[in-house]
Amino acid sequence: MRLDLSFVFDNPGERIGFDYEFILSDLELNYAFPFEEPVRVRGEARNSAGVVTLSGAAASNMHLSCDRCARDFERVGEFFVERTVARSLSNPDDPQNDDVILVESGELELDEIFIQEIILSFNMKTLCSEHCGGLCPRCGANLNDGPCSCAGEPNPGFEILKKLLE
Repeated sequence: MRLDLSFVFDNPGERIGFDYEFILSDLELNYAFPFEEPVRVRGEARNSAGVVTLSGAAASNMHLSCDRCARDFERVGEFFVERTVARSLSNPDDPQNDDVILVESGELELDEIFIQEIILSFNMKTLCSEHCGGLCPRCGANLNDGPCSCAGEPNPGFEILKKLLE
């Protein structure tokens, strides 16, 4: 979605809101496509004393697979953006300007900003719960469903280490 900020840039105290949905079903994150449902974006751009700030949130129900137990699950993902928007920069090489969105034409492409935030904020590991037990390394049973049948049996890989202690 393109947002025309010309009026906001020219009028201190002015603001413009946005509320829309867009499709991200083709976005691959961690070898999966978690956004089967539309992403809802809400927020505003406001001019406060000549400084234009974009603030908003994107939310969607994400379809994920646990990296520890491989169980499919759903979770609501919320991603927040708060950035300064400018028509030009006096010193573009200044590291403080890295978070400033440059909008020379006065129009801002919101989808790109929120997609970038989603990608940067997405967890590298997705877990179905904080206390996920994972899979048994011997039999592959899901330990979230209870202990497996091979629990308590010694791992044959440690037999060599046991001989060192003798």
